[in-house]
Amino acid sequence: MKRIILLFTISLCIVLFGCQNSKSGKSTETTKKNVETTKESIENCKYIKVKAFKDKNETYYIYTVYDKNGKKIYQDSLLKEPSIEKCSDDVYCVLWGTGTGAWQSRFFDINKKKHSEIFDNNYDFNNNRTIIYDLEEKRLKVKDIFDEDCFYREFKINTNDSTQPVLDAKFIDDERIKVKFLTGKDYKEDSKVLYLNKRLDTVSDKEILKVLNNKKKLYNTKTGKLEYLKNHSTTSYMVQNKNSKYKYSDEDGKLKSKILNWTEIDLDGDNKKEVILELNSERVVVLRSYEGKVYCYQFTFRGMKSIKKDGTFESSGSAVDTYIGKLYFKGANCYYDELIAYDEWEKAYMINKKSVSKTKAKKKLKEQDKKEGVDCYEWKYRNGYGKN
Repeated sequence: MKRIILLFTISLCIVLFGCQNSKSGKSTETTKKNVETTKESIENCKYIKVKAFKDKNETYYIYTVYDKNGKKIYQDSLLKEPSIEKCSDDVYCVLWGTGTGAWQSRFFDINKKKHSEIFDNNYDFNNNRTIIYDLEEKRLKVKDIFDEDCFYREFKINTNDSTQPVLDAKFIDDERIKVKFLTGKDYKEDSKVLYLNKRLDTVSDKEILKVLNNKKKLYNTKTGKLEYLKNHSTTSYMVQNKNSKYKYSDEDGKLKSKILNWTEIDLDGDNKKEVILELNSERVVVLRSYEGKVYCYQFTFRGMKSIKKDGTFESSGSAVDTYIGKLYFKGANCYYDELIAYDEWEKAYMINKKSVSKTKAKKKLKEQDKKEGVDCYEWKYRNGYGKN
């Protein structure tokens, strides 16, 4: 289904799409001919039946979903006549209008006999993923349709403040989506291609790429030894000393590292990108190429989180303190440059290492939060979607 969207007018609040093939990618105009065609398609839809009922002066609709054996698996009632879209051989979508330019939908897997949550204003479907736009957060989200907690990616888009700024969003393929949206006070239409995952072979530093592919050994800054990434297993992590130099903690447990996500960014502003890996052990690894070696620096997740595209990141020791800083390097050694400190326990509030009021520090944290974050990519799709 290349496009899931309902177009509404004042005179007609609901458009019926019908039980159509999801690959058509064609929009439906609000014409009588199309409505009649859709109704016929709904009647011919084998797994979802819609019936209209009148209660005094009000009409409501009951739709029933059946599995492949004809057994009823779901039933619900609506105040608007729904449309039905076929997403795949097993997955169907029921859509209904909720107001001018707004709609809701629910997905059904007739083979696995399960249904999704209700989605507000979702757009397209691909491999059990759908695209939604969160008006409150102003973020475009790619979400698993049957797993409420699974988000593949979130994108911050420069939309305007209109009621529905996203005009369309659709999957180009498994790894890219194209979004059309309104921006600025003049309601200018813009479009952008967004990447869900990035292939590992796009890493700019070829020495780091060799390490990521286990064709070159990394230098473990904890043990001082060379090892392959696949054999990396320490739980030790780096902390700062009084001179802002990082050193390793005394913890030295062994846990087989599993990489969850990765990204590439210039952390220290030297125009050379480092690679950051998020591990299953709540550890974050920074891989840096220097004088022919690839150095591995390991942090806790709380020691390096909310990484922004300018290389700044957040760290915290508890729920009452937040620090913002950057990494820099001297030779093979790693250092921390503190930019913002907000510590309610110690009553310490700093900007660029100078004491400020709590209000000023809090304002600076809000500015930091608005910065654009790095794009993180799922490790399991590092060679392309579904190819690992």
